[in-house]
Amino acid sequence: MMRTMIERLAPGKWYGHVERAQTVGGVLLSVVRHEHARSIGLHEHAWSYFLLPFAGGYRETHDGVTITYDPFSIGFHPAGFIHSDDILGPEKFFAIELQTEWQSRIGHLFDVSAWRFELQHGEAVWLAVQLLQRFLNDELDDAFEVDSIVSEMLGIALRLVDRDRPQRAWVGDVKRMLRAGYAERISLEELGSRIGIHPASLSRGFRLDEGITVGEYLSRIRIQQACRQMTGANATLAEVAAACGFADQSHLTRVFKSITGSPPGVFRDLISER
Repeated sequence: MMRTMIERLAPGKWYGHVERAQTVGGVLLSVVRHEHARSIGLHEHAWSYFLLPFAGGYRETHDGVTITYDPFSIGFHPAGFIHSDDILGPEKFFAIELQTEWQSRIGHLFDVSAWRFELQHGEAVWLAVQLLQRFLNDELDDAFEVDSIVSEMLGIALRLVDRDRPQRAWVGDVKRMLRAGYAERISLEELGSRIGIHPASLSRGFRLDEGITVGEYLSRIRIQQACRQMTGANATLAEVAAACGFADQSHLTRVFKSITGSPPGVFRDLISER
């Protein structure tokens, strides 16, 4: 039987067009563009990397499991992770590749089983977004700063890989409800009533498992949706605020800046410009 050919991509090499790239310290950063939908066969990358799509999305398949990455979601991929991709249309993504010196530090911690799609709803998204903004603004010249951000992202991935105890079963239910109802007004009492848990126990258990409060998690889901709307349509900020569950535009602006580091208007101009 003929063995399926698996291409191994060298550092900095992608199937799309690399619009810009920069090496800072031990990290290679790239913005890559796909012009149209396409399927990409089995392949692997020489270095471990994080990937953040910020315009368009794609599906990724590994060992019979397929997940979809929408804009402003993120995944961690260990070196040698064999997978195929389906690009769903015009797309841009931000790649954060960890150079050789990183591999010697993390190789024993992350193997191909460390593929973490759970990262797409967590704090790693916003660390990557802050890095992307500084990259697009040509503000990255401090290797220590970049290495610190990447180390924090790896720490988040490692905590998921090495979670000592199973997560409370109902926490997943709460997260799904928040992702489905982010545009609605929702209270701890209502969430607790739906899953049969006292609001105080819900609040405490969620924070112990997720490391953030229910309100902080909901705010990040809403900002993720706001980012997607601002890069995919010409809606006004007031319209984005209303669609994503914020009280008004000023509420959106305040929360957006606290999470991404920039006001929404500045962020939209920066991303659309590039």
